[in-house]
Amino acid sequence: MFDKPTLIITHSFPLSPDDYRGRFIQELLQHDGTVPVVVLTPDPAGSGVDTVGSVTICRFRWPHGYLAGRRIYNPFDLVVFLKMLLIFVTEATKIVRMYQIKHVFACWVIPGGLAALLVKGLTGVPFTVWGLGTDISKFRKIPLLLRTVFHFADRVYANSESLREQMRHCTGRSVDILPTRSSLPVPVTPREPLKMPENMVVVAFVGRLERVKGIDRFLAIARRVRKERQDMLFVVFGDGSLKEQVSMAEKEGVVIWAGQVSPGELAYYAKRIDVLCITSREESMPVVVWEFMGRCAILSYDVGDIARNLPQNDIAKNEEDLTLKLLAVGRKT
Repeated sequence: MFDKPTLIITHSFPLSPDDYRGRFIQELLQHDGTVPVVVLTPDPAGSGVDTVGSVTICRFRWPHGYLAGRRIYNPFDLVVFLKMLLIFVTEATKIVRMYQIKHVFACWVIPGGLAALLVKGLTGVPFTVWGLGTDISKFRKIPLLLRTVFHFADRVYANSESLREQMRHCTGRSVDILPTRSSLPVPVTPREPLKMPENMVVVAFVGRLERVKGIDRFLAIARRVRKERQDMLFVVFGDGSLKEQVSMAEKEGVVIWAGQVSPGELAYYAKRIDVLCITSREESMPVVVWEFMGRCAILSYDVGDIARNLPQNDIAKNEEDLTLKLLAVGRKT
């Protein structure tokens, strides 16, 4: 994948074994190791430099949280976005010169790809950009911004076929596929494991608690199903801006909210999950599908590339259809 000294710019990267963010980028690096690679990423704990094999991780202090739930048209969020962009460009320019970087690999078109474009203007170092779904859906109302990044990139990747078509439509140039696959690590027993009785059918939501991920849809379905199936236990894994809705549903007895768990803890719970529900409004190809495929049943709306990878009977047309599919799941004896 990387045949020359490369700088990876990413606003999401796992900084510890318990960190779930951008694990697919870390797994991509595990297949290399022949050339120096530097990762530039934010860290809420502070700045620093770590070395893992041939990979150097350069962290800069970032006290403003994750970018995913922010809205670009909100003035405060725009300032936060521009601040990260400025830090990316400033630090990346230093790294290019310090480590004699020959290529920049930007994860997410925005802000990483835009930063790589500006770094190219300052240093002349070419870049590749990897579209990952949320960046395209969030910024497609500003098509000139996306087209500009794509135009100046040496190579453009998408992580799914559906996203490739969106990006082709936007840029008019060839787009290659680089899937975001990941696997769950060795299970780690949580300090206080959730109680999941063996006679209950466990239905899970795994992801960010944001509107785009459809957590509100999952809660609505859970309320409907629980009226008829008391043997079903709905569990939510994740955190985000809609956590108050989840907290309220938990108080009503509709769901159990596990909060944000580590990848190892999720692997522990995966052994007990019977059905994974994907209720997203928009997706490219969610990593969680690969993590749970073969472990349990997966029911999903028809978004992104999911329908290309799951049986058609497991794809729901709407909330009513997904509710009926859950109600049809066999009871445990």
